[in-house]
Amino acid sequence: NDNRIPLLEDSDGLIWIGSTRGLSCLDPRSGKFSYFLKDAGNSRTIGDNFITALYEDRLKRLWVGTRDGLNVCDKRSGQFTTYRHDPRDPSTLSHNFIRCILEDPAGNLWIGTEGGGLNRLTFDREQKARFEHFTSEKNGLSHNIVLSLYPDRSGNLWIGTLQGLAKTDLKKS
Repeated sequence: NDNRIPLLEDSDGLIWIGSTRGLSCLDPRSGKFSYFLKDAGNSRTIGDNFITALYEDRLKRLWVGTRDGLNVCDKRSGQFTTYRHDPRDPSTLSHNFIRCILEDPAGNLWIGTEGGGLNRLTFDREQKARFEHFTSEKNGLSHNIVLSLYPDRSGNLWIGTLQGLAKTDLKKS
């Protein structure tokens, strides 16, 4: 009862299922499952088997949150790119335990973490990832454990934290 199992039906009709033991994909047309597990000897596999969040962005990329980083899956090849916190680089993810993922209307990806607050992911011209951090200490977020995200029709991002609800105006960010 207390396990969150992330589920997602993607734009191709595939059903993605996260668990504490990896990522699975069901093709309802064929009835076949595919499995994606961490392989410590291969950096192009998923970064961790404990799946915490799933999201498909407007470019049909599958984003997978884990307790040890944010992953993006190339659905054609089944290969992953993993983003993790690096304490020496402030432009990396603020915390490795991912709780939720959402894309805003401008195409920015928002990532809620378990202790690092909220991150906004953008890409520079060379497609290098850059994470901007929003925390209770720096930005007045009500708590650094972000559990849920929701965009409303007025251009606001609602942020569910361990200590309540916060709101930010996406038109100003």
